[in-house]
Amino acid sequence: MPRYIRTVGGMAVSYVGDLGVGTVIVHDYGTLELLGTSTVIYPVRLPYVPTLLSFREVPPAVSAIRRLSLQSDVFWLMLRVGRILIDVVLPIT
Repeated sequence: MPRYIRTVGGMAVSYVGDLGVGTVIVHDYGTLELLGTSTVIYPVRLPYVPTLLSFREVPPAVSAIRRLSLQSDVFWLMLRVGRILIDVVLPIT
């Protein structure tokens, strides 16, 4: 974890048929100024399996992060499982 957090990113992945849509935004932590965005459309290679979300969620999210022109100090990832919403904070080093 960085000593001081200057930027914070948010990620979300959604699905349309056999495609995953990964979106990432990065804000300045102090001012909330939008610094960058990235969206990718990624083919889904695995079926939905409860409790194994990372195999479907991570590839579109990582692909969107790699397309950013800047990096964030931390990322927040939202996962939705049915009616349950899971939040994950990922420090990027």
